[in-house]
Amino acid sequence: MTAPRFLEEIGVARERRVDWVVVDLGGLTFLDAAGIAAFAQVAGELPTGHFTIRRPNPWVLEVLRLCDMDVYVRDESQEGHFT
Repeated sequence: MTAPRFLEEIGVARERRVDWVVVDLGGLTFLDAAGIAAFAQVAGELPTGHFTIRRPNPWVLEVLRLCDMDVYVRDESQEGHFT
């Protein structure tokens, strides 16, 4: 999905009063500045904590980290584990 298409889809969701966004990047292999900018725009429009990124591959996670966007990545490594 392109960044403009992502923003378009988010716009439709926001018109329906959606205020939580979870982006699953499990199949994503490429992320450029347009994608980062789109994520930053959406994160900035939502209440704090209402934008989450899931399952980035190591390369995408590094790009997110370099752009200070890794704060939105949800660590699922401990989910489903009980102590």
